[in-house]
Amino acid sequence: MYNDICAEQILKRHGDLSVLGRRILVFFGMVFVILLALYFSPLFGAASFVACGLAIWFGFKGMQLQGIEYEYSLTNGEFDVDMIRGQMSRKHIVSTSCRSFEVFAPVTEANTQKYRLDEMQRIFDCASKKNAPDRWFAVFTLTDGTRGVLYLEPSERMMDAMMPFIPQRALVDQ
Repeated sequence: MYNDICAEQILKRHGDLSVLGRRILVFFGMVFVILLALYFSPLFGAASFVACGLAIWFGFKGMQLQGIEYEYSLTNGEFDVDMIRGQMSRKHIVSTSCRSFEVFAPVTEANTQKYRLDEMQRIFDCASKKNAPDRWFAVFTLTDGTRGVLYLEPSERMMDAMMPFIPQRALVDQ
C-alpha cells in the first residue's frame, strides 16, 4: 500500500585553497580588530572590550560559515538538492524529477566533451570536489526551459533508489 521510495544523503564539500585563504583572511582580520581595539582601549574604555568580543564572535562565525555540505533528497523520483552552510543555514539549490534526466552518467573527459557540459546554461556543482572519483552528472531541462547540468556524488544507496526513476535512454555507463 505504501511503496514510497525515499533516500537522503549528506555530502561534505572538501575545501580548496580559496576556502583556506578566506579562513586565514577572516582570522587575521579578527586579530587586527582585536589589536586595534586594545590599542585604543585607554581612549574608548569598555567599548574597546566590547569590540574585542564582537570581533571574536564574528570571526569564528565567519570561519564556521566556510564549511559547506550538500543534502541530496529523493522522494518518489523527485530529486532535491540543498546547500547547508556551517550547519546553520540552508539554501535550496535545485529540484527536478529523475524522469526528466536526458543523460545520467559518470563524469569522464569523453562524456564532458560529448555532451558539452561546459556550455550548459545552468551548472549546479553539488559534489565534494571537482575531481572526485565517484562524480556523476545529470543533464535536464529546468522549468524555465533552460538546460542545466547537475554534478553530484551519489552513494550506492542513493543510486539504487534513483535507478528505477531514471529513463533507460538517459543512462550512460562510461
